Amino acid sequence: MSVNHFIVKIMCRNGEYEHTKVALIASDNEANASQTALLNECRCEVDALNFEDGGVYDLGGEFFYQVKSCQPVPPHDAEIMLRYL
Repeated sequence: MSVNHFIVKIMCRNGEYEHTKVALIASDNEANASQTALLNECRCEVDALNFEDGGVYDLGGEFFYQVKSCQPVPPHDAEIMLRYL
Protein backbone atom coordinates (compact mmCIF):
# COMPACT_ATOMS: atom_id res chain seq x y z
CA MET A 1 0.00 0.00 0.00
CA SER A 2 1.53 3.32 -1.02
CA VAL A 3 1.49 6.33 1.27
CA ASN A 4 0.30 9.61 -0.18
CA HIS A 5 0.35 13.06 1.35
CA PHE A 6 -2.55 15.45 1.72
CA ILE A 7 -2.96 19.07 2.81
CA VAL A 8 -5.94 19.16 5.16
CA LYS A 9 -7.54 22.42 6.31
CA ILE A 10 -9.41 22.20 9.62
CA MET A 11 -11.73 24.89 10.95
CA CYS A 12 -11.39 25.14 14.73
CA ARG A 13 -14.07 26.97 16.74
CA ASN A 14 -14.15 27.81 20.43
CA GLY A 15 -17.24 29.89 21.15
CA GLU A 16 -17.07 32.90 18.87
CA TYR A 17 -13.35 32.48 18.19
CA GLU A 18 -12.56 30.63 14.96
CA HIS A 19 -9.35 29.86 13.10
CA THR A 20 -8.10 27.52 10.39
CA LYS A 21 -5.27 25.06 10.82
CA VAL A 22 -3.41 23.44 7.94
CA ALA A 23 -1.78 20.01 8.30
CA LEU A 24 0.29 17.80 6.04
CA ILE A 25 -0.96 14.25 6.57
CA ALA A 26 0.49 10.97 5.26
CA SER A 27 -2.28 8.51 4.48
CA ASP A 28 -3.41 5.89 2.00
CA ASN A 29 -6.49 7.91 0.93
CA GLU A 30 -8.26 11.24 1.27
CA ALA A 31 -10.94 10.04 3.70
CA ASN A 32 -8.38 8.63 6.14
CA ALA A 33 -6.24 11.79 5.85
CA SER A 34 -9.26 13.95 6.72
CA GLN A 35 -10.17 11.76 9.69
CA THR A 36 -6.58 11.67 10.96
CA ALA A 37 -6.23 15.46 10.77
CA LEU A 38 -9.57 15.93 12.54
CA LEU A 39 -8.76 13.51 15.35
CA ASN A 40 -5.27 15.00 15.78
CA GLU A 41 -6.92 18.26 16.82
CA CYS A 42 -9.06 16.67 19.52
CA ARG A 43 -8.01 16.57 23.13
CA CYS A 44 -10.42 13.85 24.34
CA GLU A 45 -10.38 10.14 23.64
CA VAL A 46 -12.36 9.11 20.54
CA ASP A 47 -15.17 7.54 22.59
CA ALA A 48 -15.73 10.88 24.39
CA LEU A 49 -16.15 12.87 21.15
CA ASN A 50 -19.50 13.90 19.68
CA PHE A 51 -19.62 13.61 15.88
CA GLU A 52 -22.36 16.00 14.67
CA ASP A 53 -22.96 18.89 12.26
CA GLY A 54 -20.37 17.61 9.78
CA GLY A 55 -17.56 17.75 12.31
CA VAL A 56 -16.66 16.80 15.87
CA TYR A 57 -17.38 18.42 19.24
CA ASP A 58 -14.61 18.06 21.80
CA LEU A 59 -14.42 18.67 25.57
CA GLY A 60 -18.18 18.59 26.06
CA GLY A 61 -18.83 20.93 23.15
CA GLU A 62 -16.26 23.57 24.12
CA PHE A 63 -14.40 23.02 20.83
CA PHE A 64 -15.74 22.19 17.37
CA TYR A 65 -13.54 20.94 14.51
CA GLN A 66 -14.51 20.49 10.87
CA VAL A 67 -12.56 19.53 7.74
CA LYS A 68 -12.84 22.35 5.22
CA SER A 69 -10.71 20.80 2.47
CA CYS A 70 -8.37 17.93 1.73
CA GLN A 71 -6.10 18.04 -1.30
CA PRO A 72 -3.52 15.53 -2.50
CA VAL A 73 0.09 16.74 -2.63
CA PRO A 74 2.30 15.50 -5.49
CA PRO A 75 5.23 13.37 -4.22
CA HIS A 76 7.92 15.88 -5.26
CA ASP A 77 6.10 18.70 -3.40
CA ALA A 78 5.54 16.54 -0.34
CA GLU A 79 9.25 15.72 -0.22
CA ILE A 80 10.11 19.42 -0.11
CA MET A 81 7.44 20.21 2.48
CA LEU A 82 8.54 17.37 4.74
CA ARG A 83 12.07 18.71 4.65
CA TYR A 84 10.94 21.98 6.26
CA LEU A 85 8.00 21.01 8.47
